[in-house]
Amino acid sequence: MTNARRLLMLAGSLSLAVAVFQAVICFSVPASRYFGAPEELLANKSLLIIAGLVMAVVFGLCGLYAFSGAGRFRHLPLLRLGLVAISGMYILRGIAIFPGLLIGFKEVRHSRLELLFPAIQNADFSRFSAA
Repeated sequence: MTNARRLLMLAGSLSLAVAVFQAVICFSVPASRYFGAPEELLANKSLLIIAGLVMAVVFGLCGLYAFSGAGRFRHLPLLRLGLVAISGMYILRGIAIFPGLLIGFKEVRHSRLELLFPAIQNADFSRFSAA
């Protein structure tokens, strides 16, 4: 197995793990609050579940595209474009943590795991825009 296929398998496995994790925590208001869900979702449990399951499906599709790119099953439609788009979204979301690191997270309240998992970070970086 080539390195590219191994990396796609790893990415697919991690995306599917996030999908399962998202599907599990959407049924628990305290867990969703801990991981930074907005108060609007926490106030409406059915909306919290729907939003959580939709995101779980999105992460699941990301994992399936990675497995398809690794050759584990048939090629999904628009495979190359899908992999580029998914990679771009993950990269942009990962880069979004850098402004927070530069200011040392002093001005924004963060949960404990946001430094490790920027995908759950909900900081407001609008103060960095050219105003």
